[in-house]
Amino acid sequence: MTDQSARRPAAPAADAVAERAEQFFFVHVMKTGGTTLFRHITKNFGREAVFPRREDRAFPGDMGPNSDIAFLLALPPERLRSIGLFTGHFPYVVCEQLSIDLVTVTMLRDPVARVISHLKHTNRELPQFRDRSLEQIYEDPIVFPCFLDNHQTKVFAMTIDDPLRDIMDVVAIDDARLAIAKANLEKVDVIGLTERHAEFLDELQGRFGWRFGAQGAENVSVEAGDVSPAFRRRIERDNRFDIELYAHAQHLLETRRRARSRT
Repeated sequence: MTDQSARRPAAPAADAVAERAEQFFFVHVMKTGGTTLFRHITKNFGREAVFPRREDRAFPGDMGPNSDIAFLLALPPERLRSIGLFTGHFPYVVCEQLSIDLVTVTMLRDPVARVISHLKHTNRELPQFRDRSLEQIYEDPIVFPCFLDNHQTKVFAMTIDDPLRDIMDVVAIDDARLAIAKANLEKVDVIGLTERHAEFLDELQGRFGWRFGAQGAENVSVEAGDVSPAFRRRIERDNRFDIELYAHAQHLLETRRRARSRT
């Protein structure tokens, strides 16, 4: 990834954004608020310059074009060159496998809040889970390892030696994986936090000239009620690597903020 810290000011017009040579990859971590962000970013590029496009919706696989790694990596060179913004639920390693000079963007979320949001979303949206408690969903043998177990660390810790089918791949997270995740996160050009969403948008607008309208939330769990303190502590214990990665993201943001203030 190239160092974007010295990037010249962007032209303010949205169509100028779409015409630039830069290509962007939004590493969309599930349940961090990325769906809302995606809708607003897309308006700055035009839908045909965004991956996946409408015609990709006929994709025959189980997970769809926004998560099937082989489908993305098999795109022909001319199609890759036409894409201004790559999005989808892909691990960070895919950015490097594309062998394109990409500007990378991601957003992380407080790990406990992210897990609870994912549980509420699953309970609300998937019929087979509507009669289960959040604790029961948490213990599901597919939901937990694929989507909840230190998931944010997994997104940034997967390597070319993993199966790399899609983001549901089960990867054992340990200290070595955490080190990989931290190192990859440090390469990301723009890091945002769900809890500091407005600050994230300000940076994107200031650096790239992107325009954002009213930020109505999409795909966000809003059910009333909270989890028990005991369950919250359990989530914290189980997701200790995500908690450490999130703290590292906070440190990176502060370090970068201080560096910008000195220039």
